[in-house]
Amino acid sequence: MLGRLRAPLALIAMLCCLHAAPASARQGPTPRGDPETWLQPADYPPRLRARGSSVDVALGIAPSGLTTACRVIASSGSAAWDREICAILRRRARFHAPLDAAGRPVPSVWQHRYVRAAPTS
Repeated sequence: MLGRLRAPLALIAMLCCLHAAPASARQGPTPRGDPETWLQPADYPPRLRARGSSVDVALGIAPSGLTTACRVIASSGSAAWDREICAILRRRARFHAPLDAAGRPVPSVWQHRYVRAAPTS
């Protein structure tokens, strides 16, 4: 049970840290590469490939730029796929370190919507 709570707790802790510094005093995380390449068409389950889907995620970003937590903000409609998306993004997503006003790396949160359109034919 504790393992299932670690990621949400880490994300909550990061959000609390962000609240401590004014937005103008920090630089948010910048993706390394194109975030759209982190989820590949082959990653999608066949049934979702056929109908299309979207999912909104929030990623917790460590001062090192590594992804430490993932939370689905708006579901794809499949709890299993939502969990898989988070597992994939925790492995693939990398960021340039977010910085505070003094230029020191700090934890941060990055949000994104992934959309997979249904094929047209």
